[in-house]
Order: sequence, then C-alpha cells, then structure tokens
Amino acid sequence: MLFLCVAATYWKVLKYPFIQDDWGILFSIVEMDDFEIVQQAFLPEGKLFYRPLGITYFVLAHLFFGLNSLGYHLLALGLHFVNSLLVVRISGLFLQGNKLLPWLAGILYGTAIAVHMDPLLWIVGIYDLACAFFFFSSFILFTKQRHIQSALVLALAMLFKESAVVLIPILFLYNLLLTGGTSRRALLTKLTPFMLVLLAFLYLRIQMISPWSLPSTHPYRTLFWGQHLLNNLLSYSKWAAEAALPFTDVSTAKLAWIVGFSAMAWLLLRRKRELPGSLPPPSLILLAAWLALGLAPVFFFKDHSYRYYLLYSLVPLVILVLAAIAALLRQLSLNSRQVSALMAVFVAMNVISSGSSFRQRDQEGLSGKFIAGTNHLIQRGRTVELVQATLLRDYPTLPRGAILIFDGLDISAFGKDAGPRVWYRDRTLTVFDSTFVGVDSSGTLFTFRFEDGLIQAVPSDPF
Repeated sequence: MLFLCVAATYWKVLKYPFIQDDWGILFSIVEMDDFEIVQQAFLPEGKLFYRPLGITYFVLAHLFFGLNSLGYHLLALGLHFVNSLLVVRISGLFLQGNKLLPWLAGILYGTAIAVHMDPLLWIVGIYDLACAFFFFSSFILFTKQRHIQSALVLALAMLFKESAVVLIPILFLYNLLLTGGTSRRALLTKLTPFMLVLLAFLYLRIQMISPWSLPSTHPYRTLFWGQHLLNNLLSYSKWAAEAALPFTDVSTAKLAWIVGFSAMAWLLLRRKRELPGSLPPPSLILLAAWLALGLAPVFFFKDHSYRYYLLYSLVPLVILVLAAIAALLRQLSLNSRQVSALMAVFVAMNVISSGSSFRQRDQEGLSGKFIAGTNHLIQRGRTVELVQATLLRDYPTLPRGAILIFDGLDISAFGKDAGPRVWYRDRTLTVFDSTFVGVDSSGTLFTFRFEDGLIQAVPSDPF
C-alpha cells in the first residue's frame, strides 16, 4: 500500500527533464574526466558546500544513464520509497499500541508533496534523498545499540549533505530521554564515535568558505539576529501546516487558529489520564526538539528559505500530528478499530489531495502559478522541454562562439549556458537574458522571444 501511494503521487516526475542545477552538474561531467571530477569533489578548499558522495553518485549514474533523465528519476523515486519505509520503522518506536499508525505515518511522510516535490523533480535532489536515507538509517542503528555502525552511516549522510550533523544532538537527547538514563562512562562510549565524526566535519569545515563571511546579498548569508528570523519562523510554520494539506494556502490567521487549537487540545489532554498508545512526555520533548533541530542548519539564512528544507523535520511532524489526532479521537470514547478507521480516512484524504495537486500543477505547466518556497521546477521543466526541442529542431547546429539571447524566458531553467552547451556539445556557446545584454559582444547572435507558449526566432545582426 505504501508503494502504491508513493507511486500514484509522484509517477509523473518520471517524464521530467533535467532542470536548473542539474545542467551545471551534467556539463561538468561531459567536459571533465570522471576521476578528476570525483577527486576534486573530495577536496574541501574554497568550497561553500562539501558533498563529495553526491558528485560521485552523479558520475556513476551518468555512466549508466547518460543524458536520459528517466533512470535518475527511477533511482530517486525508489530511494524515496525506501526512506518512507524507514519512517515506518522510526514511527513504530513512538506510536506503540497500534500497528496501523506507523504505516500511516510512512504514507503521510511519503506523499507530503509540499516537501518532497522539489527533491524528486530535479536530479540534484539526491543530496537530500540520499542524506535522508543515511540519516534515518543511522537513527535506527543507534536505537539498536549499534553505535559505531550508526556513526559511520551518519558520516555517509554528511558526505551527501552537511545538514545531517543535527542528528548528533538528536541522538544525545534520545539517549538521555528514552533509554532510562546511562552512566557517564556508558554515555561517553556511545557518543565517542559521533564526536570523532563531528571533529572530522569541523576539520573540513574550517578549510571551506565560512557562511558568515559571505556578502550581505548572498542567498546563504547566515545571521543569528534580524527580521528574517521571524519571517523564517512564519514561513516554515505555514509550510509545515501545508505539508498535511498539500498546497492549501495557510494564511497567518489560519496558522494562528491551528496553533491555538493545538494548544487547547494539549491542555485538555494534560488533564486526562494517559491513554494507551499516547506519547509520553519524554517522547514529546524529543520529537519537538527533533522538529526544531531539523531546521537549525537553514533557519538562520537571511534570504533563502524553501519548503524542502523541512524534510529532516517532517518525521517528528507526522508522528506528532498522528499522535495528536489519535489522542483526540480517543477522547470521544471511540474504540481502537474506530480510531484506526478514521485515521486511515484522514491519511487517504491527504494522499488523494497530494496526487491531485501534483497532477493539476503538471497540467497547468508554464501557466501555473508560482508557489512560495519552491524552485518552480514544474514551470522550469516545461521551459527546458520547450527550449531544447525548439533549438534542436530549428537549429540542429550552431557556429562555435554563438550567443543566444532569450527574451521573456527563465534561462535558469536550463542552467543558463550549461544546458545549450550540453545539447550542442559546445563549451563556447553563451546564453544571456535580454535584460543583461550589452552591445560589445561578438559572434553569431540569435535572439529568441517567448510569446503565448511558443518560441519565435527573431533575426538579428551580430554586435
């Protein structure tokens, strides 16, 4: 059932081309030696991000699939399904007493289109998908007292995306709150492998570009104080609420009602006896901390917030949502079977909503509205299809050094220069947006104007 829900929600991603950042990666692979690319990926100097296993994955995938995006999408979708299975396993540690709830948590996680749409639409989403796989696996291994293996798997997660480092404080809290307490010596033994991983990460980090040294206009500029903190808190709170109601507009007023209702429900439940299957206080504290820590690496970005950054906070979120709904239903004196049936209906409605939302966005294509907190990958994917097909049909060859100027098109959809350079196997091609064109360039000039969903070539003399 979990596989069917994930497949029914996301099967349309299989037809999408490479989008935006994908083309920069592909251009590097096409132009450079594979061994050289991987070797450079493991060198930290002068980099803002250190994700060598992600680059290695792209090189290996290119060996098998070349420039056919279908293979990459199949791998990503399969990995996302496996991640959803891991969420079932993690949820089972918290949602005890009802065998159905962990599976519902896995379905709710797997079909949360508001969070997963971007990582599944572009190939560079493997950074998050693979990181999540090792992140969840490391947590499960730790709960099984396999601490060294857990630390090694965490290291793999961090080599896909640095955000995985937040698992270390999460595991510390798990050990403190849910294992009944351990001696200092036992705690030191458990956490020593993770401290070694952290030290290795910090050693690499000091050789890289500091996010605090970036100019104020840089999207990854990190500040620990300012108006952006309130903006980020509001945005991520809205998007977290929308994760359960795919792309339903959650206004500030609606968000206030949700928070207020949740607070009242919590106070009412606190006055009742603890019910079978409800979350005990230590679990609530851990899940709330996990929810916050999952966003910690990106929360302080001054001007760079996206829905898919909620991916690492989504697991505790779905567990808390399902536990809260189940607890409220039990207050209505419903038996376990009735509670399970109503919970299944709630999740089924979310699955249907997610699938229909994705299909609607896909059908709208270029005419679809832009969704805040996304990279607009559906529109950009359609732009890639349109531009690539039109160029290769009307201009199967271009002279070396040709300059392509696009008017009314989002050239970031195909990575600006990178896409056309890959299509024509020509590193000398240059792409400009008409807004930034000067009059001192030379070469063969092609100007393209985008009108009514069509690309029209406009003859123009070289500058």
